[in-house]
Amino acid sequence: MPVANAEELLAMNVLSMTDTRLQDRIDAQRLLQFTPELDLTRVREYLARITDRGYACQQDLEAKLAVVLHDVGYLKR
Repeated sequence: MPVANAEELLAMNVLSMTDTRLQDRIDAQRLLQFTPELDLTRVREYLARITDRGYACQQDLEAKLAVVLHDVGYLKR
């Protein structure tokens, strides 16, 4: 049975994050903190697909990802 990988989960958490859905932001932070092999290039590709397919609801998903990366002290990689 197929399951989502960490990159897909992070992309979905970023999509779902709002000021009223704090758990999605916490989950995204934890994925970044505890999944050292996480591929940010793939996450960005998934976010681009979400946007291209019209599911981003006019959100800037790359900017939301940048906020989470900043939250956990990620340097550009």
